[in-house]
Amino acid sequence: MFVAELPRGTMKEEEHLQKCKYRPLPCLFSPGSCDEIVPYHNFLLHQQKHFLIPNFNKACSTQVVIAKEDFEYNQNWFPKWMSWEGHHFFLMLNHRRGKTLGKTGTWVCWVQMFGAPDEAAEFYYDIELYKGANRKIEGTFTVQSIRTPVTDVQKTHSGLVFSDLQVKKISGIGEFLKKGKYILFK
Repeated sequence: MFVAELPRGTMKEEEHLQKCKYRPLPCLFSPGSCDEIVPYHNFLLHQQKHFLIPNFNKACSTQVVIAKEDFEYNQNWFPKWMSWEGHHFFLMLNHRRGKTLGKTGTWVCWVQMFGAPDEAAEFYYDIELYKGANRKIEGTFTVQSIRTPVTDVQKTHSGLVFSDLQVKKISGIGEFLKKGKYILFK
């Protein structure tokens, strides 16, 4: 077996890390549900422990039921696995609550692909957030690689980003009352 040492901080090292089939990745269900770190080449096999089968459609339409309690916690929803023409995509959704009273939380919805960043960048997806005829939020975004850390997806807004306030208005959760500089919900 031939082993080459790559100088730290070089483009070759970065390129290798993006394409290495042995590079470890955290399970999509971490943190909390599954904290395993698995090699890239076993990633899909590991995910099959959590999913019955992926959704084999060209388009995926799904619903997420949001309750009042969901605004009080930091949480990640279980990803949706879609497979199309040999490519595997994962629809992700998470919520980070506001850190102080009166500050709304942030929701992020994005799609990651099982592949290198250059492969993932070839795909785009459309996302809409709506309920019935209520106002909606929508956007078109580039698919991210499964190797892209979630923090990078959130920092670069590579997905649909929206606030608690927007979700409550669209979903019809609570009545909005302004009092001072805070927004209160019944």
